Amino acid sequence: MSGYCGFCGAPQGEGERFCRQCGKPFPTTAAPVVAAAQRAETPRAEQAAPVREQAASTALPRPPVSAVNGTAPAVLRRATSPRAAEDKVSKATPRRRISPLWIILATLALLAVLLLCVWFGGKALLTRVGIGRRTTPSPTAVVSTTQVLSSKTQTVGPDGGSIVLDTGVKVVFPAGAVTRSMDVSVKQLDASQFVDEQTSGILLDCSAAMSTFDRPVEFHIPLPAWFTPRDADAVLAGVWDETTGAVQIEPSSVVMTDGKPELVVEATHFSWRIFEWFKKNYGTPPTAAGPLEIPYYSQSGGYCWAATLQMLNEAAHHSEVNEEFSIIGFVGIDDSGLGARAARSYPSISGLISAQTRAWPERLLWSMKTQSALRTYIRRQIAFQGRPVGLIFGTHAWVFVGYDATSFDVMDPQGQSGDIYKSGTWERLGLGDWDEMTTVVVPQPLASDRPLVTVNIKDGAVQFEKPKTSTPADQINFQWDYTRRDVGYSWYSKHLGAVVPTITGEATELRILVSSENGIEIANSHWGGAPAAVRVNLEIQGKGPNKTHYSTGVDLSVKPREMERFKIPEIPVSAFRDPAPVPVEYSLRVRVVVGGKVVDDAGVTFVLEPGGTPTPTLSRTPGKTPTATTEAVVAPAQGEWVLQAIVPHVTKAEDSACYFGNRVSLGDGSFSSSGSWTDKGCVEGGSASGSIHCTCAWSAPASYLKVGSTLSMDLSCQATASQTGGRRSTGAQGWVWYTVNPPENNLAGRFSWSHKFVQDVLATGWSDQFPVSAARSGSTEVPGGSKGDVLVIVVFTGGQGGIGHQVYKYAYQGTDPVPPRGIPAEGLTPLAPESTAISTPEPTETETPTPEPTATATPPPVPVEPAVTPTEEYGAGEREIFVVTSIHTALNGASELTRFAVVHRWLVTRIRTYHWNNGRGAEPGWIALRADDGTIYGPWWAVGEVGSGGVANAYWEARPDTIIPAGVYTVIDSDPDTWAQNEDTGGRGMSWGYGIPR
Repeated sequence: MSGYCGFCGAPQGEGERFCRQCGKPFPTTAAPVVAAAQRAETPRAEQAAPVREQAASTALPRPPVSAVNGTAPAVLRRATSPRAAEDKVSKATPRRRISPLWIILATLALLAVLLLCVWFGGKALLTRVGIGRRTTPSPTAVVSTTQVLSSKTQTVGPDGGSIVLDTGVKVVFPAGAVTRSMDVSVKQLDASQFVDEQTSGILLDCSAAMSTFDRPVEFHIPLPAWFTPRDADAVLAGVWDETTGAVQIEPSSVVMTDGKPELVVEATHFSWRIFEWFKKNYGTPPTAAGPLEIPYYSQSGGYCWAATLQMLNEAAHHSEVNEEFSIIGFVGIDDSGLGARAARSYPSISGLISAQTRAWPERLLWSMKTQSALRTYIRRQIAFQGRPVGLIFGTHAWVFVGYDATSFDVMDPQGQSGDIYKSGTWERLGLGDWDEMTTVVVPQPLASDRPLVTVNIKDGAVQFEKPKTSTPADQINFQWDYTRRDVGYSWYSKHLGAVVPTITGEATELRILVSSENGIEIANSHWGGAPAAVRVNLEIQGKGPNKTHYSTGVDLSVKPREMERFKIPEIPVSAFRDPAPVPVEYSLRVRVVVGGKVVDDAGVTFVLEPGGTPTPTLSRTPGKTPTATTEAVVAPAQGEWVLQAIVPHVTKAEDSACYFGNRVSLGDGSFSSSGSWTDKGCVEGGSASGSIHCTCAWSAPASYLKVGSTLSMDLSCQATASQTGGRRSTGAQGWVWYTVNPPENNLAGRFSWSHKFVQDVLATGWSDQFPVSAARSGSTEVPGGSKGDVLVIVVFTGGQGGIGHQVYKYAYQGTDPVPPRGIPAEGLTPLAPESTAISTPEPTETETPTPEPTATATPPPVPVEPAVTPTEEYGAGEREIFVVTSIHTALNGASELTRFAVVHRWLVTRIRTYHWNNGRGAEPGWIALRADDGTIYGPWWAVGEVGSGGVANAYWEARPDTIIPAGVYTVIDSDPDTWAQNEDTGGRGMSWGYGIPR
């Protein structure tokens, strides 16, 4: 560790150039030591955009990013910003005579420095482009000095006023915008580095003594004569971040003033602003374009953002050495996801894309108010530039590749076989209600050698098997690892519960694992045509003294828009082991050959100890918990894990005047729910009504499970509807996970050590498109255990009438009788809407065997502005319900109520609260919600999570899986003394809520 971030106080890890907490660059010189108790710490999961103000010691040159195409000049140099260059004032000082000897010595030193730069610079260049070497991204570009075209400084007071440049640009201050008279400076800069042959633009640098105006000021930008208010989407206005080069798009309009078109933008603060518009020939994109055929890569876990960046990079410049997991390692963000604001501001993303594509990306942040312009922007990029557009929104990311008059074509990294491409309207794709979205475009033409048949080594795809001999059995798995900044992956011992630097010499087999979520995938991203005849070769090359080599392969036929998984038998380690008596490094590469030519490959390395070497020394990884002991266990004949109970947890959705007749039933392998709805009296002028029926079925796990065996489960769901008109966004959904040793009072909870192995099954959509169905399968290895351990397999299912958690509880070497099996869920028929409409019942307190919430006094409700107004749309995916956070210093002691409002029912899936506690964290307690009518939901036990700098229990997270009706709610935390707050939050406790609109 070499210091602390000068902005947020987070510690600097070894070799880190950027703060993983706030995205700011670390100082190039040693930063002053900051007392841990006084560090300003920012919540890791909710990364905010870096602010513009920054200490001079941390300032770096800024990349030249265009608000439309991001094209950079061939040679870019910048010593100072335009503002610094213009404001520099020379002072008269006495001149001092310099000795000729000093001049000679300085000249010799300069020559020596130049010689060293040429030598080492040449070596660095050869290393960067050498065959088989991974490129090392550079964080930022250097920007050329910008010329000032027009400038004016004028005094503006509380009565308002206007500043007009000789270029026609006007800034209007309404009365009351400023509270006192002050000088305001407006400069128009040369915008040539931001535009190309398709666009024109204006760059403004404005400054005033106030950081925020009391009333919005207006920018009036003259436009070409052909513009009309109907052409508003042909122009973009945004705030340019000097540090990251990203642009935040702002709402704008085109108005006619004295018969001439003007772009009008309102702003409450001054900053660098870019205004760009397409020239007339490019103003209106065609009605259809694409689809662009680009390489496809799929995600593991929550790494959709990394798969999206990999697709963009490979489309612009094919690389044989940069893989999706190397993106994860370089950016250094875990699988909790990369939100829209972090995607816009995180500096390392620009450096990564630049290193791999030789072009600086264009990153734009869009709000809900600018979605119309966003759709036009995507069409223009595809039609006029031939570029795919990455989109990061909510908790997901994908790539736009085509469109027609009504729909868009996207490549979804979460797709399964046959589902690489998705098509639909903006609303059908679920894009209509996200507050913020970030687009990422690489300003390069599609590479001619881009691979359209690709290979992806996914998380958990490779495993070494060590049988039980003199030491316990073990499996060492390949895993994507965001903490490995050098490569992005590591090898994880399931027995030790930790990352190991070497594979034990007692390993006997290497396996390529295949399931619905892991494996080695071969994808064919051609839009149409004949299936691709693919030869997949796997090679293992030893780098030891004997240069051992092993190869095998299979032939596959992969249809367009689909993918297949590479399947081969187990490989004996003896087939490639080097007999050297020392550990040896090996490379494992998978190559895809089409038409006799290698089109794509992927590889990893591992170190294997010589045969008979004891189990390697482990290095602990945060968040990993050993699930096995070193003692040998004598297992029952049928299996070590014995089913002891099947515990159903059912939560029926609350009835209301608009949604009623809700019912839910849960069985051993089946789920059923139903409910009715009406628009009469609920939607203005509405009279439609209907009912929804949702069912799910799964292959229930066996009563006896053997350690090391493969547990496979299938889950399918379907939804049907009957209605007189209208429609609802709803449906059935489900997934499966297992947990070893969960809290006894929360068997159905999901924790940091839970393992989800059947991913989301979503039979969801608009009810006028029903029936719909979906199915997935998954498998996992049955974990180890010892006497007294508990294993739970949880099947979550949800539908219109409610949700269910079917818990299969196993005990290691259990002795209780196995419960009866095969009891199905009750068949439910939806009740008729007309006969069952009821008034909203009085809510009742939820009974939960958890601490009494009255142990901590809660202040009475006071009129507080709700923190969030959530979306009015209904949908199936998890979304943000509310957020109260800050990028500034986190202080103890929440003193005001943390409240939020919802306008319809939500299934609350997660609630997080922040307990920085001066870098000490706090022992997790419980979280609850209190409705304004006095109803208490919860409390729910929280699980602690690691925060910035490795602070244990900095975050508390509860998994309520509880439906709440429309209303205003207060978040209750059992430890308000350590609940983080500051001036930004108004004393309210920092917290985040997530859920699914119901």
